[in-house]
Amino acid sequence: MHKENEKPIQAGDENTQAENKQFKVGILIVHGIGLQPPGEILIKWGDVLLNTIRRATGDKVRGIIQRGTLGGRSADSPAEIEVKMQWDGRSEANDETWVIAEGWWADSFPAPTYRELLSWSFRAVPWAIATHVAQHYRQKKTPGKLWSIFKAIIQLLFTLLLAPLIVMLLALIILLGLIPQLRKSLLSIQSTLTGTVGDSLVFAESPVRAALMKTRIREGLEHLKRNECDHTVILAHSQGAAVVMDTLGGIRDTESDRSEIIVTAADSKDAKVTLGDTISKEITLVTFGSGVNKLASLKQLAKDRVMNRLEFDPPRAAVISILAVIVFFVALFYQVRINAFSSRNMIFTVALYAAGILLGYMVSKFFQWHKNKPGYVKKSEERKSKELVWFIYIIMVLILALMVYGYIAHLFSFSLFALILAFAYLAGILHVILTDKLKFNTGKIVKPDNVVRWIDIYSSDDPVPNGSTLVNDENSVESIKIWNCGSTFADHTSYWDNLDGFVLRIAKECAAKSGWKDLLPPENHYFDERAKWRVRLLKLVTGFNFLAWIAGSFIFWFLSSQHIPLLFKAPSFLPEALVPFLPFIQFTLIIALMIWLTSKIIFIPWMIWARKEQKMVLDGKKDKLPDAPIWVPIFFMWVFVCCLLFAEGSMLRNGSLNLDLSFDGLFGLIILISVTSLILGYISTRIIRKPKMDEVI
Repeated sequence: MHKENEKPIQAGDENTQAENKQFKVGILIVHGIGLQPPGEILIKWGDVLLNTIRRATGDKVRGIIQRGTLGGRSADSPAEIEVKMQWDGRSEANDETWVIAEGWWADSFPAPTYRELLSWSFRAVPWAIATHVAQHYRQKKTPGKLWSIFKAIIQLLFTLLLAPLIVMLLALIILLGLIPQLRKSLLSIQSTLTGTVGDSLVFAESPVRAALMKTRIREGLEHLKRNECDHTVILAHSQGAAVVMDTLGGIRDTESDRSEIIVTAADSKDAKVTLGDTISKEITLVTFGSGVNKLASLKQLAKDRVMNRLEFDPPRAAVISILAVIVFFVALFYQVRINAFSSRNMIFTVALYAAGILLGYMVSKFFQWHKNKPGYVKKSEERKSKELVWFIYIIMVLILALMVYGYIAHLFSFSLFALILAFAYLAGILHVILTDKLKFNTGKIVKPDNVVRWIDIYSSDDPVPNGSTLVNDENSVESIKIWNCGSTFADHTSYWDNLDGFVLRIAKECAAKSGWKDLLPPENHYFDERAKWRVRLLKLVTGFNFLAWIAGSFIFWFLSSQHIPLLFKAPSFLPEALVPFLPFIQFTLIIALMIWLTSKIIFIPWMIWARKEQKMVLDGKKDKLPDAPIWVPIFFMWVFVCCLLFAEGSMLRNGSLNLDLSFDGLFGLIILISVTSLILGYISTRIIRKPKMDEVI
């Protein structure tokens, strides 16, 4: 190990090799996407890890920082700390020294331009949405069941409809940037997007910049090997997990691809050695919130493997089909409104479509029968193709003739016919997406050769991994599902807040070869079931909160929309046609803000409750956990929802928010809200039953 002003240690340099230190454990922590500065995650994750070890061992093992440096912006001087793990009651000979280094890659490559990001989003956004829903559907315990299929189709339709809106919004940012008053703010938004989402772009689309990322990780691992660590652990989050896997050769493009990384040995410019010769050969890899599934899939999209296989892009085709359905439905609705569509039009058009399907079916059956006739096999392939083409031409001419006749006789509805075609095509595309006809192949994901143990941890509502990492050999990875806070928006960044479900597991993996590892609390499935129960209660309350605000907003808008003042002056550059919509937009934004704010308020008592139970696990009080008090946090979680419900009741009864603010009125309201909160809390615990320790294996 070397200080910032020291010369980097080179392989074969006998003078510097003598300065190497031996560590019991070497930990490389690798961040995900973002603009975090060097040393940030080292401080955050390191503090939580060391404090958890101290508490979980009953203060018997304490981490004493011997040396620390924030390093620089190169892998030769990474941010790292040396920690002496002191074991109370044992001699100094039992103490261990750990080194925790940061695999920082955020600034290892030039960020893409915003126009590059926009161009990439046209292909990547529909693809990422479709793979997300399809993966979630395939990982269900009951795929193929009617409810699972229906739910997956609804999710696909809704989310794919958002894809063009997202792309349009990204394009709108460029156009609005031309307005001087907005330019500074929108340039900041563009910079943030290219510095975060752009990380995924360059990993999937830019081999050179992806190589720069991987080089940082490789140099970090070489740094640990030079320090002769007995036990090497990699903790990789989000896209950092994908970068690590790609660096170690775990993401392979094809079955035959070995993804073998070649590096130049420092002692000989001509000698070639594999990556396995320059880093530890016994690595414990812990990926959490892993982006391997999505990023490996986007790499396949970038290489046009799916396009080469199917000759079209199903997600983009689905988006176009959904838009076509909407357009033709609106056209048909307009025809109905102006009385230009009748039951005769519907019957003729549907019959014409059915006739086309029937004729196509009959042609396919005819060719199946005809090819078995003697002499048919002797015909050349060219002649067989000509026969099939002529049959298709005949059917098309017949259908077109009927369409022309129907149009002249005012029987044919083009809008309905096109709507049926768009629906049929959309159904076929959704079938391709949700079945094995199109596996969203992530290439070949395998456990790297240098990894002896791979643990993949994912949270219940984390949208980035969207379940466990899909590997070719399921036995090569230990997938662990945990429960953070049950939020699609917060689960991905709250792993280190989960002290018992996540941090304690990390501590046990890091201490796997330490003499004091048995001082840590043993794994117990009950802890996970308890966390799952807490998260389900939180989601139930926040779900009620969301529905209450939606219902209240409809009631308030219906009763008082004419009296809602505009809180700001309309910008001068805004077209006059949009000004009447400003009150509704303002109202919608305020409701969204209030939903978010009240959800955060509900989260406060839940987080205090969860943190208290997590600390009980670390303190070894697992026997007291089933009887831990639960009614106070559950009561306060429901209080906020009940306040909102009573406010809505007042608006419905009086036509406005008219509350009795006298002492007796407030006292009665408080009693009513309290009793209702207790009742709802009791009902929620009956619906979502608390797990029992003796029933959990």
